[in-house]
Formats: sequence, C-alpha cells, structure tokens
Amino acid sequence: MPKMIKKPQAKHSDIVFRRWAMGAFFSAALFGSVFGALIKTILDSGKAVPMSILFAAYVVYTAVTAVASVMGFRAYNREDVGAALFQGILLCLSAVFALVNVRLAVVMLLESFGKSEASKKLIGEQSVSEFITSQRTAWVLMAVGLGFCVAVGVLAIVKLATYKNNK
Repeated sequence: MPKMIKKPQAKHSDIVFRRWAMGAFFSAALFGSVFGALIKTILDSGKAVPMSILFAAYVVYTAVTAVASVMGFRAYNREDVGAALFQGILLCLSAVFALVNVRLAVVMLLESFGKSEASKKLIGEQSVSEFITSQRTAWVLMAVGLGFCVAVGVLAIVKLATYKNNK
C-alpha cells in the first residue's frame, strides 16, 4: 500500500506575513495608480487636494510595506520560513526606497499649500523645479521599490492560494 505523503502545514506567522505582503501589494498598486493619475496635475497646477491625496497614498504605502517587512522577519525568526526572510528583505528595501523620497514628498506637499519659505529650507538654493528634476535617482528607486512590492505581493497571493487548496 502506497504511503500517503503529507503536505506541509501552513505556518501561522507565514500566513500573517503573506497577508501583510498582499496589503503591501495593494498599497503599492494604489500609490502607483494615484501617482500616475495625479502627478501631471500636481506638477502643472500645484493644487493642494491632489497633492494631499498623493501624499496620503505615499504614507500608506510606506507604512504598510515597512510593517510587511517586519512580519517577514518575524516569520523567519519564529518558524524559520526562509522565503519570508528573502521577501521581507525585498519589502524592507522598498520601504527604504520610499523613505529616500520623503524630502521630495514633503517639499511638494508644502509647495502645494503655498508654504514656499518652509520648502526653501528643505531644498536650499535650488528652485522647486530644479529640485524635482534633480531627484531622478529617488524616482527610479521608488519605481524599483514598487516593483519589489508587486513581485512579493504576487508571490504571497500564489502562496496563500496554495495553502487554501491544500486543505
């Protein structure tokens, strides 16, 4: 009689991490969508409401990605889930790449509310348009971080789906 091969049981901390990774995926999708939809309006007109919406999406994306990263590290620490460690590192990089852009986000938010004096303190001698164009590396890092979040989120969705199918 053939032996029945047991499928590995889903570990609780891994499931928690995967759910947070899905949250990071959805927050990255939200931030990317809002960014794509509103950046031209913000750069052309500098209105406060679209910039506030974009800044809120940026904060949510950064916070959820950071928490998901911590959950990945905890899953590895508690139950030795190696994939969660690697994906947690990718999410940590995404959060760091988002934090690289915090000065740019704050300057754009201040400018949209007409607080030019405060934004001048953050950017120094440059004009706002020169400052924004000089942040090319930060923009690229943000795009790479969004890509990491999407990749980890897709892997999390697949992993959670396989956990559900194994029951």
